[in-house]
Amino acid sequence: MPWDTTFHGDIKVLQVTSHGIMSVATVKQMCVEIIEAGRQRGALGYLIDHRDMTPNLTTVDISSYPQFLADMGTRRSVKIAYVFSQSAKKDDVDYFETLMSNHGFKCQFFSDLSTARLWLQEVE
Repeated sequence: MPWDTTFHGDIKVLQVTSHGIMSVATVKQMCVEIIEAGRQRGALGYLIDHRDMTPNLTTVDISSYPQFLADMGTRRSVKIAYVFSQSAKKDDVDYFETLMSNHGFKCQFFSDLSTARLWLQEVE
């Protein structure tokens, strides 16, 4: 698997660290597995670290992602922090963030892990 997971029980966050090149099929497989792992552990949030991942995704793939999460029954009350490298294409990241927000997901996009983790710990 081109990802590793760690559950932070103190803050009930499942951290996922992806690496290598990921196709749409791999991203979907990862989502299925981490959403289920989060459900089993009672995760209140997900910290998705994509700094070492190179996406092999089209705009159509990115556009279908929020609906894919919704179809899986992903709770919109769960916070999702995505961390991308500084070299990630800003337009793609902004587009993805807008899509997720428009579909009602509580997500935020970051360039560093510590800030993302702090956001996940904030009480709403």
